[in-house]
Amino acid sequence: MNIKRALTVIIAASMICSTLVGCAQNNTEPVDASTKAASTEEVTQSQSTEPSTTQKIEDSTEDTTESTEQSTTAVTTTTKPTSTTKPTSTTRAATTRSIKSTTKKSTAKKTTAKKTTAKTTKKANVKKVTTTASKTTTTVSTTKQETDIKITLGKNGSATCDSQNVSINAPSGLETDGAVYIEKGGSYVITSSVDDWHGQIVIKLANTEQADIRFENVNISTKKANAIKILDTNITAERSFIEADLSVTSSTGTDGDNALQDQMKEVAKIQKAPNVDLSFPTGTKSTFKTGANSMSGVIYNESKLTIKGNGAVEITATTNRNNTICSTKSVTFKNVNALLTTPGYGSASALSSARGIFSFSKVIVESGNLTIHSNGDGVRCEEFISLGGVTNIHSTASDGIDADDAINVTGGKLTAIALNKSAFKVRRVNNQESINAGDKTIEAKDGITKADHTFKIDGGTVAGEGKNMTTPKKRSDLQSLSKQPCIYLRSAAPGTENAKLALVFNIYADNSVFASSSNSCIKFLYSSSSIDTSKKYTVNGHNKKDYPGEVVFAGNFGDCKVTTV
Repeated sequence: MNIKRALTVIIAASMICSTLVGCAQNNTEPVDASTKAASTEEVTQSQSTEPSTTQKIEDSTEDTTESTEQSTTAVTTTTKPTSTTKPTSTTRAATTRSIKSTTKKSTAKKTTAKKTTAKTTKKANVKKVTTTASKTTTTVSTTKQETDIKITLGKNGSATCDSQNVSINAPSGLETDGAVYIEKGGSYVITSSVDDWHGQIVIKLANTEQADIRFENVNISTKKANAIKILDTNITAERSFIEADLSVTSSTGTDGDNALQDQMKEVAKIQKAPNVDLSFPTGTKSTFKTGANSMSGVIYNESKLTIKGNGAVEITATTNRNNTICSTKSVTFKNVNALLTTPGYGSASALSSARGIFSFSKVIVESGNLTIHSNGDGVRCEEFISLGGVTNIHSTASDGIDADDAINVTGGKLTAIALNKSAFKVRRVNNQESINAGDKTIEAKDGITKADHTFKIDGGTVAGEGKNMTTPKKRSDLQSLSKQPCIYLRSAAPGTENAKLALVFNIYADNSVFASSSNSCIKFLYSSSSIDTSKKYTVNGHNKKDYPGEVVFAGNFGDCKVTTV
């Protein structure tokens, strides 16, 4: 009996111990899970804060996703206790706080990750745009540098250039001048490492090509016929006249000047021509000189030539009868400050008859300042056009402007002084002599054949002082008349032209001087928009004594003959 009781007590005690152990396990497991969630949260926080703004956008997005997944796992672990026993109120509160804290921090981390991603993306985009702009700027700069072909002139007629478009002949043997050949269109920059370069620049282009040759403080002097020679490679005509000296005569026995014109005439017949700009940048001054016994010019040209830039250039022929510019095509001046000087300038005798510009086409002044000092004609051309700028021409032994077809002025300030010949001469208007131009010959007896053979002044300011002069006056066979008024004064005396007195002319309006000649001359022409044809203008021609006169207008042309004794 006692044995049965003892077994019963042992079994009961065993059951009680088992029950107590189960309760102890149920009370501690939720706490362990909460602790585990807190630990997970710490890991999540550490991982979600690892990405920085310097990392790639893809890494930031990947870390954000990983953080979210870890937070979700932590929450799931906390809300599923392993026992069916209900947690205590203390345990439930701790669990709820853990869930809220984890969710709130996870959401904050996610928002921060999104902001970080957006900022990183924005910074990446800005950086990308900046890089692109930088690349674009670099590309433009590189293209410009590649476009300009650089030629450097050096000692003893040498030169250097890396382009295949340029070939160089250095002096050899008895030669003292080098030569640089530009043989393809494009943009070129010529500089010099010496004060005075001895040589010649030769530009050889097809008539479909164009070139811009920029001179930056370059001084060229040569004993060859031309410092600058521009050739049209499509022309196969004989060009021996370029290097010919004064002893050369034509087949008809005429002198070198006529031989030059006869052969240039053949080249001038070709209509197409290259386009060449000789440019002189702002702040630079370049000079070209020749001492050759030739007449083909310091610059010989077979292109449509423009001399331009806000810099300065001086073109000087120093020996015999050489012209400064000799051209078969048009010559245009734009913005540049140009001074052209021929041999013999300053002498009243025709020592050289060298011309400032000799062209078989047009000479055009668009802007800038052009000054020509010559012994021969200041300009000899088919047509002279002034659109703007300031042009001063002084010939000490010949004509100021001698044009075959026309002188047309629409703007600018033009002054021509030729005290021994004509300040302005338009041959086909004067109808005084045979004119040989190109392939056509017009005899004096043929008269005027075209309405544009004229001297027209439609704007600007014009002053001419000379022994003779073509006037912008309406003729019975010309329908055009200058739009701008002009005043033409002339000294009149008995006997021949040589007996006439040269006078300093003063034009008065309202008892004050309106305009004056700068020299004593036989004929003076003045035109300006300020002339009022309804006003009364009087004249005082002075040479030791005064000779009065009065201007009489017929249309826009005012005439005054001052009689001297």
